[in-house]
Amino acid sequence: GVTRSAGTVVASGHRWGATQKKARKTSPFLQVIRDAQTDTGGEADHWEPEPDGVNPATEVKVAASWPPQSDPIVTMNRQQAAGLVKAAIAARSKDAVATPDDSVSKLSPEQLREFARIDRDIGLLVDESRAQTKVEAVVIPPSLSASAVMALAKDPDAFAQDLLRPMPRRPSQAARRGTRFHLWVEDTFGQHTLFDELPGVVDDDIVSDDELEGMKLGFAESPYGDKAPFVLEAPFALVVAGRVIRGRIDAVYRTEDGWDVVDWKTNAAQDADPLQLAIYRLAWAQIQGVEVDSIRAGFVYVRTGDVVYFDNLPDMAGLESTLLA
Repeated sequence: GVTRSAGTVVASGHRWGATQKKARKTSPFLQVIRDAQTDTGGEADHWEPEPDGVNPATEVKVAASWPPQSDPIVTMNRQQAAGLVKAAIAARSKDAVATPDDSVSKLSPEQLREFARIDRDIGLLVDESRAQTKVEAVVIPPSLSASAVMALAKDPDAFAQDLLRPMPRRPSQAARRGTRFHLWVEDTFGQHTLFDELPGVVDDDIVSDDELEGMKLGFAESPYGDKAPFVLEAPFALVVAGRVIRGRIDAVYRTEDGWDVVDWKTNAAQDADPLQLAIYRLAWAQIQGVEVDSIRAGFVYVRTGDVVYFDNLPDMAGLESTLLA
């Protein structure tokens, strides 16, 4: 809950039980939140001091009559309803059920049970049909990350469900190692940036620091291992179909024919979504004011040093259709 807060966190603790005389201590979780805020230069708007004295709940004496007094008309209606129920119970017998329909009253107990079963099944089917035909209107946010656009294109239903009920992501040691690789490249080429989005968060199969060292060697053997990039972690805001797609391009290189935009992949499987490169390619063309055809886009798989380039990437119209669909 704390990690999903957009701007304000309100945290509360429990001090007193109903009859408790001594106050409970401050929750250690509250203290963790306060310490984290202090460590980053923040300050709590309010911090409740340790209570002293007695439990305020035990000091308040509450008296009430029982049963509670109600409106006379309401009471009369309830009594009449209770009388009807009692009459229906009394009218029940072993072989018949009281009902104004004489034809139904003549049914045997087995037939009545069968009709009750059919009624129950019909009710379940009707409820299921209503649930399946229920429509939820999901509005795509005006600003999306590049990874969100990829998630939308891959599985629109799952993307909609995540918008309706967003869930926190499990912290990943692999993501931290992916970030360390990006930071190592920046340090190697003398460029440092402040991440808006942590890179490497989708690379979930880095299992050891030895592999991280192997990635450094694999990157060095790639075509970009000894080339100084034009820019690292280039931010962009690309307008597509009335929405803003934001992100950062891992690296951009000048070439004799134009530009290379590349994304480093630390995962083992070479199955990255080329839609990511299509977004980066269009964004860099917009930033530089050049033709999209002058930009080559590829994934650098740093475990092996392989580079996979893609032709026929979606153009602006293709991205627009993805969002508008």
